[in-house]
Amino acid sequence: MPSEPAPWWRRLLRRPLLWAVLCGALALPWYLDGNGLELLPFLLTLAFGWLCALAFVNFTLRMTKTKRGALLHVAGAVVVGYALWWGVFGEGKDWADASETVRALIFLVTMALIPAAAWIWLGLLGRVSSVRWVQPTKATSDRIPPEWERNRVGSLIRFSAVPMRIRTLGIVIAVVIIVVGSISVAVLLATDLLRHISSWRVIAVLFGTVIALPTYAIVTALLKTKSVACSVQFEQRHVRVQRGTDQVVIAFHDLDRLVWRCNSDYARLEARGGGQQVCLITGIARTPSTILPRLPPLPREIVAGLSAAGLEEQKSRKVDLTVFTRRAVADGTQAS
Repeated sequence: MPSEPAPWWRRLLRRPLLWAVLCGALALPWYLDGNGLELLPFLLTLAFGWLCALAFVNFTLRMTKTKRGALLHVAGAVVVGYALWWGVFGEGKDWADASETVRALIFLVTMALIPAAAWIWLGLLGRVSSVRWVQPTKATSDRIPPEWERNRVGSLIRFSAVPMRIRTLGIVIAVVIIVVGSISVAVLLATDLLRHISSWRVIAVLFGTVIALPTYAIVTALLKTKSVACSVQFEQRHVRVQRGTDQVVIAFHDLDRLVWRCNSDYARLEARGGGQQVCLITGIARTPSTILPRLPPLPREIVAGLSAAGLEEQKSRKVDLTVFTRRAVADGTQAS
């Protein structure tokens, strides 16, 4: 069943660079007036940096040559990290004689580099964690992913997962970090402490590590509490997904898209078709001490059954990612 093209407003929302330019342009007048640390321009600057980093990370992930994408990601992380270090720890000799406009632009870019560097490095850590050559630690070496079970009607797998769309996960993390950062700035303004923070070093440590990274850890810990027991059974003509007490059954001939990712924090199952959609993220789920929050590869018989039902396996830049789509859907939708 062919999928309809997304409406124009949704396609517009998917252009992070466009919104980054808008946020940066809106924040710039405050920096030119020397008021860049006020609440509204600060929020716009956070959004500006995060959106630029989001566009960069997505670009590296879309590259068809995985190694080049990884190398570009590493290079970007190094460049952004060095630029942030230069802006925070540099003594400003290189721009001491620059005009007020140039110094305002440097201030704006350096503040935007804080969320940008955090997002790029977090993405790099997630990328590294999904590489197969990373050796498990002693604490996790005895843990195994869930295993397939064979029964009378097909192949079954049981696992824990958080029922949430992957796009929603990214939005939740970004929004929470921005909100917490805003509240922190509001508190500093209300207590008149921000006026006394004149060091770039203190600002970078405060918002880059003391606030953003602990907030990310707390959000993912809270999401783990949403974990539910799930199971997926591939039968002869349909896939049966059990998420807690809810059950979704999608016939193979109605299935438009199936995503199966085995490793990393983004390990998940996505299935869409027949007017139904389900996404189960196991990479961030709470699992028993002997079970990894991962998924095993799809068995050959399941792959063959999906292909026989008219689904086409798409080439993926990630070795642990399997994507099936119908030809009509594949022509207009890119796997992610």
